[in-house]
Amino acid sequence: MTEAYLVREIATALRKRGAVVYRTHGSMLTNPGVADLIVGYAGRYYELEVKLPGRYLSAVQNVRAMTVQLSGCQSAVVRSVEEAIAVIAGTKETP
Repeated sequence: MTEAYLVREIATALRKRGAVVYRTHGSMLTNPGVADLIVGYAGRYYELEVKLPGRYLSAVQNVRAMTVQLSGCQSAVVRSVEEAIAVIAGTKETP
């Protein structure tokens, strides 16, 4: 499984649950470290960085995640559809 495949699966699953999901694409026009998925659900804002098992946030991604959290929003690393659903359901702790 590739990370791109997992991103698509997570986005599809979250949309089925009523979330608004935007996929980001890294380019010169994208701010560094922005997560793979920007999610709106039940009046809340989430940034979800999708990683395959054994992969971790880069330094710039880590700074972005902390910035999002300091603003009062949710940021999480997810490695499966189930983890992503748990984040928006409020049953998975975000760092």
